[in-house]
This record gives sequence, structure tokens and C-alpha cells, in this order.
Amino acid sequence: MAFTITITNAGRAAIVNAQNTGTAPVTIAQIGLSPTAIVPAPTMTVLAGEMKRTGSIAGDVVANDTIHVTAMDESADVYSLRAFGLYLADGTLFAIYGQAAPILEKVAASIALLSVDVIFTDIDAAAITFGDASFINPPATTERQGVVELATPVEAQAGIDALRALTPSGARAAILGWLLAQDGSGSGLDADMLDGQHGAFYTNIPARLGYTPVQMGTGVGQLGNTVKIGWSPAYRLKVTIDTVDQGYLVMDGNIADVWRSSNDGSGSGLDADMLDGQHGSWYADIIGRLGYTPLNYYSYTAADVLAKVVSVDGSGSGLDADLLDGQQGSWYADIIGRLGYTPLNYYSYTAGDVLAKLVSVDGSGSGLDADLWRGKTPAQHIADYHSSGSNANGHWRKYPDGAGGFVIEQWGAVVLGTGYNVQFAAVTFPIEFTDAATVHISGNANKGANAGWNVAVICFADPTTTGSQITADSAKSDQYFNRPVTVRWRAVGR
Repeated sequence: MAFTITITNAGRAAIVNAQNTGTAPVTIAQIGLSPTAIVPAPTMTVLAGEMKRTGSIAGDVVANDTIHVTAMDESADVYSLRAFGLYLADGTLFAIYGQAAPILEKVAASIALLSVDVIFTDIDAAAITFGDASFINPPATTERQGVVELATPVEAQAGIDALRALTPSGARAAILGWLLAQDGSGSGLDADMLDGQHGAFYTNIPARLGYTPVQMGTGVGQLGNTVKIGWSPAYRLKVTIDTVDQGYLVMDGNIADVWRSSNDGSGSGLDADMLDGQHGSWYADIIGRLGYTPLNYYSYTAADVLAKVVSVDGSGSGLDADLLDGQQGSWYADIIGRLGYTPLNYYSYTAGDVLAKLVSVDGSGSGLDADLWRGKTPAQHIADYHSSGSNANGHWRKYPDGAGGFVIEQWGAVVLGTGYNVQFAAVTFPIEFTDAATVHISGNANKGANAGWNVAVICFADPTTTGSQITADSAKSDQYFNRPVTVRWRAVGR
């Protein structure tokens, strides 16, 4: 935004020297800020509606007639800036500016920054200095670093703007356009030439080369491969297609390596008209060469072929087509005699016949034992799993338990002695149990008329032995106390 700064009469008076022959040095020390819209006038000595004045102002002389002024407000104040004034160190209002619209809007969290370039028409800017503030943002010149505007490509190519800066991209476009515009005869550039020649020089390429080149590939039935032909160390032309070696080209000096009607024959090393080194006439009597008459595929039957094979077979022929394992058919006439047994007839033997046969050949040392289960005969299994019996000690019986073992049940009776005192008797089991932990023993007593007796059956010691005892305990006596007591017992286990 361009501002027209008004120098007050007091400011102009301060900068003119006492002799009125030039300017005197002055220092701009403060800037006053106002939210009031004013119309600046040279007669003003104060800034109307001034709300604050800050010494955060910096500046510099950037040209003989131009000063750059930068002011900053870092406070939390909130306002709309519409006018400002520049004050000298002695408090004189040096210059003033105002407008109706806000110059800037400041909120509490923001920093207000105002930069102004002032161009004087009749005042020497070198006579103006600024306070001790350390910040400044002046425009760039050829002697000073500062803010600069970048030139557009159009401005760069025009080449007449002395204020805008040139970027590398803009410089390239500008230089290229300039070179193209300047090129021509006598320019020394010749940017439209190749090796110093215009395009017309290359229109007749074959004439320039001195020969007509051959286009590689793209012809009828041809691929676009890269074909390379060169002289090899073997003094022959060699061809490579892309990267695949195609071998040598045959020239007149090597024509002997290629068959043709003029060089084929004895000693040529080709013998292209021979088979296994023999001319066709050698094979005229093919039967004579074979030494036998071959079969005619169309006239011989399978029987003819078999008969032919049998007829040529014989001792020393190596065929033996009429032999089986080196034996004539007559050797197998007595097959039963060769086997040493009569084989089963599949059609006449029943399953019972086969089983009977297996059982009949089974025996000790045969390795079959087809009539055994778990190495035992049926009778032995019956004896093991369904056996029972008795002896002087009582009765016993075995039952299969489904796990390959059996359960043993034993029972019997024992007579206790007479008398009032406790009586007992030892029981010997008919057969021994094998697992004492599984044995359960129970019993009851035949008390007869002696109803007042209580009889208990108790097992002592290991039931797998013959020393277990059963006792009957008399609880009271009566006229029958001298009668004997019969105790019936039962034991079950493994």
C-alpha cells in the first residue's frame, strides 16, 4: 500500500539549518499511534486521538531522498490503526499520516509491525537518523541488503526493471529468450545450426555420407533387432543379432564348407547323398543285407509272427521264446509232482475245505498256527476263561473280564467250634487269587435256634495265601451255647 506522508511545518523547521542554507541532522525517536481517522495537514503539531506512543522504531536512509521506517508494538493492546505520526527526539511532530479505513488491526495475541518508505522531494534524507532500535526491514538496493520483489518471467525477459530481483529460473528463461532473439548471421551464436551447418545441409544425407546406408530391420517379415556384422580374428565375417552369436558368413574363400552339386563327392567330406557311408544301391538287396526276410506288416497275422519267432528260436539263439524259466512245456506237465502237493481247485473247494486244509498243514514248526488264538487252542481258551471246579477247600469258577484276564469266584463253608468264647477257623481257598487288592470276602452264619447270637465274618492275612481266617463271635449264651456254628463264605477277585 502506498502512503502519502505529510511533513509538518514544525518538522520541516527542525530539519532546516539556522542559516537556511541546507538541512540539519535530526533523529526520529518515536511513533505515535491513533485509531482516529484524520486528514493530515502541515499545520498539525499533535496526533489527534493518539492512544499510545512507542519507541520501538527503527529506520535507515536507503537512498539520498528515501528513508525506510519500521515500527513494532508487542503489547497486548487491541486497536484499529488509522493514523500515525513520527516524532523527533525533542518531541516535535515531524510527519503525519491518516486515513478513514484501518491501516492494520491488532489483537491481544498479535504483534503490530508497520514498515514505511518515505520519499522526500526537497529534504536531504541523509540528515535523518533513528533511535537505538535493532530491527529494520529496508528495501534492497545495490548497496544494501533488504526486502526485494521478484521479477516475473515476462519482467525478466523485458530486462528494463531496475528494482525487481531475478531468480535462476527467471534468468534461464530470460537468457534463452534473449539468445534466440539475438541469433542470426553475424551474431556469433548460431543457435539454430548443427556443427556450423543449417538444416538444409543435412537434407541429402546419402550425398553427405558418400554412400547409401541400409536400414536395419522393419522390412517385410523382419523384426526390429539390432544386427551387427564385423570382422573376426578368424579372418571371417561374423554376425550377431542383439547379443546372440549367429556364426560366420560364408564367402567365396570358404564356399567349400557349403554343400552344392558341384563340390559333393568322394573326398569332399560331405557325402550328402550317402547313408551311413553307403550309396543307395548298397541297400537294393535289403533282405540279403539283413540275412532274413522281414515280416510284412500288412500280410502277417499275430499267429504268423508267433510262429516265426518260435521257428527261429533254438539253442544258442538267445531267444528261447518257447521256454518258461528255461524249461520246455513238457517239464510242467506233472505240475502236482513239481509242486509236491495238490493245489486247491478254486471252483470246487468250499470255505470249509480251505479251513480244513489250513488246519491239516498247520503244526509244530510250520509257522502258521492257523488253528490257534494267542498261541492257544480253543480247548485251552475254554479251560482258561470258562473253567470251574471244587476240592476239599470249596468251589471255584473263572469268568472272562473282557480285557484279556478273568474274574475268580470262590465259595464254601466252615464249622466253628462249640462254647461260649469266640471261636474261629482257618480257610484255605480252593485256588489262589493273583491280586490281593481286588478280593472281596463276605459270609453269614447258620445260627439255628440260637437267635441271640451275633456272628461276624472277618478275613485275616493275604487272601492269595492259604492262611486266611474266618471267625464267629458269640454275643451271649443260652441253653444252646454248646452247639456248633456253620459259617458260609464267598470271595470274589482276580
